[in-house]
Amino acid sequence: MDKIPSSKIKISYTGQFFLLVGLVCFGLLLGGMISFIMIMATPGASLQAITNGDPEVASLARWMQIISTFCMFAIPALLFKLIVRPGKDFFKFRNKRPFILWALVILIALATIPTADLFTWLNQHIPISQGLKAKFQQLEKSYDKQMLFMLQLDSWTGFLKSLILIALLPAIFEELLFRGCLQQVMIGWLKKPFWAILLTSIIFSAIHASYFGFLPRIFIGMILGYVFFYGRNIGLNMIIHFINNGLIITVMFYKNQTTGSMEEALKSQAAPWMAYVGLVVLIFLFYYFRKVAINTPPSPASSLEDNHPKPFYS
Repeated sequence: MDKIPSSKIKISYTGQFFLLVGLVCFGLLLGGMISFIMIMATPGASLQAITNGDPEVASLARWMQIISTFCMFAIPALLFKLIVRPGKDFFKFRNKRPFILWALVILIALATIPTADLFTWLNQHIPISQGLKAKFQQLEKSYDKQMLFMLQLDSWTGFLKSLILIALLPAIFEELLFRGCLQQVMIGWLKKPFWAILLTSIIFSAIHASYFGFLPRIFIGMILGYVFFYGRNIGLNMIIHFINNGLIITVMFYKNQTTGSMEEALKSQAAPWMAYVGLVVLIFLFYYFRKVAINTPPSPASSLEDNHPKPFYS
């Protein structure tokens, strides 16, 4: 993996990690302040109304979601790049990749979705107390309620808006922070790509605060991490992330249009045979993706060195 070029103000990788944590805290505070101002400036709006899913404040809640996501993920990533100044192509947007890699990540995304259900099953069978399980289930219900509250799936226009809100913007903002910044810092800090990608994936999953989705998100985070590690263009990650989120919204839209119920789409899982087939296909696709990626030199417009990433298990 390419090392982050040193900045004019030299900051160690340990310092960069804590700087990034501080910037995320700043983004959370900024997003909270802006959301508070928006609530106060909107007649009849309140935090309780938003929490309870009052349809009268649904539009406000959607704008608050966009702003808070931008403040929490995108602003810290952009400020980190500005402060550390790690190179003109830090996020590797300029590193043009061949068409085959873009096609492969679409297939990888589709294979990842059923395969992740293996980890969902494993997550569900972790032995915990009934009391703790009940608390986690209540949190999941609250999360699902907020998700349904944010969505507009009664028309094609609402469907497209929901895709942007729930699928596109999080895919862009989260990838900038987690793979674009955190993963690169962790690799430079730990010198071990596997552990750096794993720790980044654990943090990525923990941020979403979902117990029953914890292991599946770690698995998805590992896929995203290695795609960035070998593909060396964060746009590849954004496509996978968007497809993963977008497919859920699409299924919910279909269910709402055909049966009038979206809740079952949130809980739906692939059949066991589909999960195992997805795993086999995913292994094959990723093997081919890695082979093509490491044999494709970086484009001249990029600041990357023409060196091959280390093996995935290093």
